[in-house]
Amino acid sequence: MEGEMKETNETTIKWFSQISKNSTKLVGQKAAFLGEAHNNQILSKNIQIPEGFVLTKRAISEFFEKNKITPALGNIFENLDWENTEEIQRASEQAKSLIMKSQLPQEIEEELFESYENLAANKLDIAKGSALDILSNAQEPIFVAVRNSYDNELGDSYFNIKGNSNLTYTIKKCIASLFNEDVLKQEKERGISPESIRTAIIIQKMIQAEKSGIIYSSATVNMNAIWGLGGGLKIGEIGKDKYILKRDGKIVEKEINEKKFAITRNSGGSLKLVQLKEGYSFSQVLKESEMQELADAALRLDDIFSQSIQYEFAITENEISIVKIEPLNEPKEEKIEVEVKEEEPTQEIIEEKPIQKEIEVEVKEEKKILPPKEITQTKIELLIRNHKEKDEGIQTGIKRGFIVLEDIIKERGLHPNYYLENFNTKGYAELIQAGLENLSNELEEIWVRLSDFTTEEFKNLEGAPEHQERNPLMGLCGIRYLLSNPEILKRELKAISELKDVKEKGVLIPKISSIYELKKVKEITDSFNTKLKIGIVLETPASIQLIKDFINEGIDAVAFSGNSLSRYLLAVDPKNKLVKDFYDDTSPALMYQLDYVIRVCKRNNISTKFFGNSLKSKEMIDYLVNKGIDSMVFTPEEVNESSSRILKAEEEFIKGTDKEIRKYEMNKEKERQKKELEDFEKIKEMQVNEEVKQFSKTEKPKTEEKIEEPSKEEIQEAIQEVKEESNEEEPPEKFNEGLENYSEEHEELKETPEETFEETPEEIPADLGPNDTPNKKLEDVEKAMREIEEHNNSKPEETDVEKAMREIEEHNQKKFSLETQNEQNELVEEELKETPEETFEEEKENLDIQEKENSKKDPLGIF
Repeated sequence: MEGEMKETNETTIKWFSQISKNSTKLVGQKAAFLGEAHNNQILSKNIQIPEGFVLTKRAISEFFEKNKITPALGNIFENLDWENTEEIQRASEQAKSLIMKSQLPQEIEEELFESYENLAANKLDIAKGSALDILSNAQEPIFVAVRNSYDNELGDSYFNIKGNSNLTYTIKKCIASLFNEDVLKQEKERGISPESIRTAIIIQKMIQAEKSGIIYSSATVNMNAIWGLGGGLKIGEIGKDKYILKRDGKIVEKEINEKKFAITRNSGGSLKLVQLKEGYSFSQVLKESEMQELADAALRLDDIFSQSIQYEFAITENEISIVKIEPLNEPKEEKIEVEVKEEEPTQEIIEEKPIQKEIEVEVKEEKKILPPKEITQTKIELLIRNHKEKDEGIQTGIKRGFIVLEDIIKERGLHPNYYLENFNTKGYAELIQAGLENLSNELEEIWVRLSDFTTEEFKNLEGAPEHQERNPLMGLCGIRYLLSNPEILKRELKAISELKDVKEKGVLIPKISSIYELKKVKEITDSFNTKLKIGIVLETPASIQLIKDFINEGIDAVAFSGNSLSRYLLAVDPKNKLVKDFYDDTSPALMYQLDYVIRVCKRNNISTKFFGNSLKSKEMIDYLVNKGIDSMVFTPEEVNESSSRILKAEEEFIKGTDKEIRKYEMNKEKERQKKELEDFEKIKEMQVNEEVKQFSKTEKPKTEEKIEEPSKEEIQEAIQEVKEESNEEEPPEKFNEGLENYSEEHEELKETPEETFEETPEEIPADLGPNDTPNKKLEDVEKAMREIEEHNNSKPEETDVEKAMREIEEHNQKKFSLETQNEQNELVEEELKETPEETFEEEKENLDIQEKENSKKDPLGIF
C-alpha cells in the first residue's frame, strides 16, 4: 500500500475542491465522495456540502514513518494467536498507545494548522499566493467534525473539535480507532495486516443542526430524522421519525414517533443531551418540501456515483447540508445507522490520557405518580397535553381534566392551514375528535382550551405560513387565529361538543380581549344540541377590565393563565435574557387583578381556576387559597406534593375565618341534627305502629289501658340500629341532653291518662264471621269504625321530650339566622359600593383603601 501511495500525489492536504471520486487512493472513499458532490453542479441550490479538507493517506504514512510506528506494529502483532481474544485485546491496546504517544511531523502540523485557520475564513482561496492574505484576516478557531475516511467505512468520528491541540489529538484518536479489536479481526479476514493499515482524515466545518438525519436510496428513498445534531441517531432514547418516498418524490409512508431528547452544543463546545421543549416530542421533524428535496438529492447522487448511496444531512435555518456520503452496501435499516462516537478533547491536552466523553444530561428525574396526599376543599385539576400525561393522570385518581389541543395537532405534523388549503377540514375535525376521546377517557369533567399557538411554535409543521411574525405573542394566535379561520374554530367546537362518556364538558377561549369574540363563539355553540359550558382564559389586561361584561354576556368559568397574564401586564418577555430579571409572576400588579376578578366571579357564581408556572411558588398558592380560588391546575406528577401545600394554606387562611366555609360547616351541623331528629321520629312512629298493631289484635280493647312507653335502654338500642344503618355520626351533645330529660320525665309520662274511645264496642260473639256484625245498628258500627280510624290517624299531643327537642332546633336556627343576616349585611354593603357605573379604576381605589386598613392582617406581606 505504501508503494502505491508514492506513485500518487504526495500532497499532505487536499481541499474538497481539489478532489473527486477518482481520488479514493489518496483521500479514501468518504472524502472522495464528498469532494465529487462538492464540485458537482447538479445538486439543488438549497443543498450544500460544507467546506472542508483532507489530511491525506500520504500524510498519515509519513506520520508512521517518522515515528517508526510500522515496525513497532509488526513486533506487536508478530506471532499473534488470532483465536485468542485476550491476546488480540492486549495487542490492540499496545498499538493504540503507541499511536497516541507519537507526534505529527512538524511540516505536517504546520500545513494542517494553516488549513484549519483558512477554513474559518468566509471565502477561501486555496492558491499559494493568497494564503498569507487569508491568514492575516483569519477568524477565531471554528468547530469542526473530524472523521475517518477509511476504505471499509471503519473507524471513529468526532464532533465539535476546536483549537490546534485538540485537532491533532483527535486526528490521532481517529487513527488509533482503526486498531480496535473488531476492526483488526475484520481486516485480518480481508488479508490486510495491522502494520499496513492507513487512513485519511476529513476535517469539515461543523454544522450546528436544528435537525439531522440519514437517507438511503434503493427501490424507494428512506429517511430517518431527529431534532438536534446527527450524533443522536445512534441513541435509541432520542427517538426518530421515519419517512418513505417513491423515486418520483411521492410520499408513501410517514411514521411520526415520540422524540424525547436532542443533542445540542453550547457556546463552549460542550455537548448536551437535552429534553425537547413542549410540543416538539410528537411533532414531525421534516416538512414535506424538505423530504422531497432530500429525496431528489439522493437520486442525483445515485446518478453521480452510478450506485445506490446513503448520506447524512443537517438542516439549519432551512438550509440543507450534506455532511457524509458513502455507498449503500446493504439496504437494511439496521445497517443504515452508522455508529459514531462523540468525544470532547479538553483544551488542555495531556498526552497518553484517554479523553472521556462528556455529555451533560439535562433530564428531569422521573417521579413516581401518586394520588393527592391530602383531600382539599380547593379542587385540583389535571393538566393533560398528551398521551403520557393522560396515562399518568389516571394514577392520581382525579377525574377533572384541563386539556389543551396543541400536541394533538402537532402529532400528525400538519398545520391547520394545511387542512384549509387542501379543503379537508373534516380531516382536521377527525384528528381533534380522536385525540380528545383518548385524552378525556376515564374523566368525568373536562375543560378544553381551544388551540392556541403562535407562528413561531408551529413553523415546522407542513403547511405552516412562510411569513414569520416579528412579535408572535402579539400576532395571529389564540382566538384571533380561530376567528380569522372560522372553519377551524367550528371544527374544534363541534369535536368538543360531541364528546361522549363525559358528564360535564366545557370550552375555554384563549387570548380573548373583547365581547365580540365571546359572542361569535357562542353563536356557534348555540347551534349544537349538546350542552357545552363556555369559559374564557384571562391573559390580557383587557380581559380583566371587561370581566363584568363577559359575565353579563354569559360565561360559566374563567381560567387565569399565570404565565401570559404576568407577561402582558408587565410587558416583559421572561425568555429575553436582557429583561428576564424584571419579570415577576407574583407581582402586586398581578395579585390585584386576581383579587378583583375572584370577588366579582364569586358574587356571580362563576367558577375560577388558575394554571401556570407560578403555582410552584408557595406564595401564589397561599394567596389563591386566601382569596377563594375554586380550582388549580397541575401536571400529574405535581398533584401529590401540591395537595399538601394547598391543605396547609387552607388550614392557615380558611378554617374558622372564611365566611363561606363557616356557613358550610353550620349547614352541615344543621343537617346532622335534622337527621338525628328524623331518626328519633322514626323510632317513635315505629313504637306507635307497634302499639296500634297490638291493639288491633286484642279481642276486646280496654278503655282505661295505657300504652307503655319504651325504656331508656330500648330507645338507645333503637337509635344505635338506625345509626348503623345510616352510618351517621354520634348524636350531638344537645341531643343526648334531650334524651336525659326524656328519661327524667319518663315516669310522669306513664301516669298520663291514655286517650279512650267515646264508646266501647260490646263484646263480639265468637260465632260471627269476619264479615258479620252483632245485633247493632249500622250507624253505630260505622261510628265505632270511624272513631278507631280517627284515633289511629290522630297526631298525639306534644310531649315534654318533643318540646325540648323543638326548642333545641329553634335555638340553632335562630343562631344560624343571625350569622346569615350578618353575612348578608356585609354582602349588601359591598354591593352598595358598586354603582352601575363602577369602573375598574374605582374598584382598584376601593381595594387600595381596604388593603391599607387590613395591612396588618395580610399574612402574605405582599402589599
